[in-house]
Amino acid sequence: MNKMTDYKEKIADYWNWRSTTYHEEFSDLIKEEMEVWKKTLSEYIPEGKTIRAAEIGTGPGVLALALADLGHSATGVDLSEEMIKKAANRAEELGIDAKFMQGDAENLSLDDGAYDLVISKYLMWTLPHPEKFLEECRRILSPGGTLVLIDGVWFNEADKEPEPDSETYFEECYQDIKEALPLCKGNTADKVTEIAAELGFSDASWQSLSDYDKFLREHSSPEDYAASYLAPPYIIYARKPC
Repeated sequence: MNKMTDYKEKIADYWNWRSTTYHEEFSDLIKEEMEVWKKTLSEYIPEGKTIRAAEIGTGPGVLALALADLGHSATGVDLSEEMIKKAANRAEELGIDAKFMQGDAENLSLDDGAYDLVISKYLMWTLPHPEKFLEECRRILSPGGTLVLIDGVWFNEADKEPEPDSETYFEECYQDIKEALPLCKGNTADKVTEIAAELGFSDASWQSLSDYDKFLREHSSPEDYAASYLAPPYIIYARKPC
């Protein structure tokens, strides 16, 4: 087993385990959260057009579900099989027609030029080769297609001391991996936008996610919000040249 395969297996192991609790604090607010994402993502979709969308690193599938509920074709991909099961179960519960599949963001089994919109949420920092992911996004996007990257700054430059439960297990899984993740620390909007532009995406720009940040603050205690977000999450827009 090579080192990169070992890294990917550890990452998958962590997120398989984390799937049982990840985003559960907002589970009862799924429809309200989906409305926030519908409003946000609709800004990047031509009015009146039905698109083909892929959410990479879909986790519990909220963005893919929001897009599918708007009537678009939506596919969610995640390295964690347990996350995929969670997303598929949620789609069934809500009666939403979205497709979910296991896959590696850096080596997608999706067709060239098959999607009008590719999105990710909180994915970039987890990747050993984020540039490979962006190259895959460019490959599967149709000419003129839209790339939307949603992320935040999650870790200070100095490592914090591990805390009980999920933080302890995170440190156990990631202690040998962090240095192999270029965007684990300091994944600022400016840095990620610059990477997208360097890899050939046009019109790359970013803004703070004010509506989603408001949702998070309204439904989190100040202590929980502060522990999770060093700064408000951001959204990056870019296009694949025609």
